[in-house]
Amino acid sequence: MKSIFPILVFSSVLLLGMNCSTSKKTALITPRDMTYTTIKSGNMFGAGEEGLAAGIIAASNTVEMNFLINKMNGVNEEIKESLISDVHFFDEYMLVFIFDKLRGSGGHSLDVKNILNTGNNIIVTAHEIAPNGPASTVMTQPYVVLKIKKSSLPLLLNITEL
Repeated sequence: MKSIFPILVFSSVLLLGMNCSTSKKTALITPRDMTYTTIKSGNMFGAGEEGLAAGIIAASNTVEMNFLINKMNGVNEEIKESLISDVHFFDEYMLVFIFDKLRGSGGHSLDVKNILNTGNNIIVTAHEIAPNGPASTVMTQPYVVLKIKKSSLPLLLNITEL
């Protein structure tokens, strides 16, 4: 009996140690750059009356795209031409609308630097370019519309002011 007791104690401690392990094995996902195409960029001049807050919005179908275009054109006709020409565009791609905050002068723009797919999110990094020299004193809101491969991942926006 004396020889079995140390073996039972050792086995119990060993089993408890194996069950209390806190390390989790997770797959490491390497973030990768996504290709994109700038479809349209410019400034809205409605002094914020379009009702589009600074941020990023995906349009995965024609209804969502038309809703955003109608909002952008709510005060002034900003987008006159069609953004897509292929009726099957949304089978493979989506549009990403990026809106900067309202600016107190003209001459501001957004410059998209990269789009990164982390496996959990799609992160769009852009720079806000300030006017170089004198600028008009009209309220503007810079925007960019991008084409990317269709994805269901959440979009995150990182705008840096230069």
